[in-house]
Amino acid sequence: MFLATTALSEFWKNDQDVLFLGKWCLRYDRRREWENIHYKVLDYPWDDKLAYERARDYCNRIYGFLLTNLTECLNTIHNVEHSRRYWEIIIGPWLLHFIHAFYDRYICLKYTFERYPNLDTLCLSERSYLTPIDLTNFKSLSTDDPYNLQLYSQLIKLMGYTKPERDYKVATKKVSLLGHGMSQQIKMRAKNILKKLAPFFNALGGRLSSKLIGQMNIRELDVLKICLKSGFKIWPLLPIEMNISQYPTNNEVRKKLLNITDCDTNDPFQKIIIQALPCNFPVSYIEGYSTIRNYILKVFVGSTKTIIDSVGWFLNEPFKVLAAEKSESGTILLGVQHGGVYGIARDMPIEDHEVSIADFFFSWGWKREDCMKVIPMPNPKLSHLRKRSIHRKIPDKGSILHISTIYSRYLEFFRSVPIGPQVMDYLENQYVFIQSLPLRIHQMMIIRPYSWNAYGWQQSQRFKEKFPNIKIDDHSKSFYERLEMCRLVVCSDNQTTFLESMVFNVPTLLFIDPKQWKICADAAPFYQELERVGILSWEPREAALKVIEIYDDTIAWWFSNEIQSVRKDFISRFALGSENWLRIWVDKLVHL
Repeated sequence: MFLATTALSEFWKNDQDVLFLGKWCLRYDRRREWENIHYKVLDYPWDDKLAYERARDYCNRIYGFLLTNLTECLNTIHNVEHSRRYWEIIIGPWLLHFIHAFYDRYICLKYTFERYPNLDTLCLSERSYLTPIDLTNFKSLSTDDPYNLQLYSQLIKLMGYTKPERDYKVATKKVSLLGHGMSQQIKMRAKNILKKLAPFFNALGGRLSSKLIGQMNIRELDVLKICLKSGFKIWPLLPIEMNISQYPTNNEVRKKLLNITDCDTNDPFQKIIIQALPCNFPVSYIEGYSTIRNYILKVFVGSTKTIIDSVGWFLNEPFKVLAAEKSESGTILLGVQHGGVYGIARDMPIEDHEVSIADFFFSWGWKREDCMKVIPMPNPKLSHLRKRSIHRKIPDKGSILHISTIYSRYLEFFRSVPIGPQVMDYLENQYVFIQSLPLRIHQMMIIRPYSWNAYGWQQSQRFKEKFPNIKIDDHSKSFYERLEMCRLVVCSDNQTTFLESMVFNVPTLLFIDPKQWKICADAAPFYQELERVGILSWEPREAALKVIEIYDDTIAWWFSNEIQSVRKDFISRFALGSENWLRIWVDKLVHL
């Protein structure tokens, strides 16, 4: 029997029975490659609740172990003396991502070879291995097939198996102004001008202001309003962009990553992941680190009291170095929530990381009972949406908007969303929901898939083929424009769009699978209230029955005193907005 680890059919053998490692191998847009072969798909280990929880806890322990040891190792490599927190700010997001992904791939292979010890398979040759540039590059690679083939191939070899290998060249796309419309060209040129001005502008702010505000995931105009109202005591920090992709990997230096001596000799995965570090450790943390750090030390020479940011903690490598450097001289690091699942999901590694490294963290209304650093604050975007909702009229004959999301075919983190092939179950629940509705409701529906064909699931195509008579949103209108036009929103994911719909005060239903969308203890009472009044369903057929019940008069149902009371309590906790958000923000930031 032949083991296929990814969807790359060039690494399959169809002249024998094929064992697919997971449903990520069966790409919908490549059905012709696998529909007519004799195959079997292995069960996903994380469908087992206890196995999932053990894996989550184990990855957290490995993270703490590796972070402590990599702190010492990186200090040696770069001839510096920085704290564990310093290196956690810089490498923590990637390290979390890599550990969770690598352990998932390891366990899938381990269980497979234990059950089928004589499997044949085809691996990627070392000549074709890639080293990620930074976290953004790693995220892009780790959700696609070629790099995952690399991870599986490394694991198979490190686990002691010898299998035949083949080269594979990963295609890269070059971006050019040619081929873009005029408006896109203008935007790109404006961005290039800002990029050239950024060092001067940021250096000026570093000297004139002791508080810097970076990438906030809100309108640039709102960031400017904050700065203006503060009298530029708060200075806008332009995105720090540097190209380090030209640096070749230094294999001699990278071998020093193997010098982690206190690993548990009885833990095979611990030894394997250490062996995998030299090839997979991003360039920005080894070869590019000194260039980034020297640039930061040259540009940001002033005394900085506070750095405020929302998305830079995860994806902007120069910003992370800036924050890490300033943190060691006493600068206050202020994180700001940028996603709707924060404070709600039981397992959310990104949230835990950002709260951990920050001195203070602005949430969208929620608190942590055991953590005083989390401060509820009105979100500017939600505040605008709240104001916009006051003077609108819900069309009683409007459409029903069904919102769908999507996730990677390969596990990214152990977190409270559909992971890996569980996305198929998530999609199936939506099919069941729609099929349970009568034709007269189908005629009023708009299905809004994720905004582009992400991760190879072919989500829009699946909806079109299953429901040819239902309109599929082409995203020619924004989500907010769609909200204006509909009489009812049905959300199948417990994230930002659900919160925004609730804030906009349009009739809203949510249906989610409790096995996938696990709710944390602090949020559970609020979701119990949503369930009690019928906003939340845990099962798709139940949600369809609710749509049928309220379809003829969604407005009367939604604006009942009971529904509105529960809605207001919910959004004040998880989607806080205020007409005075600007004053509240500036007062808090100026006096922090």
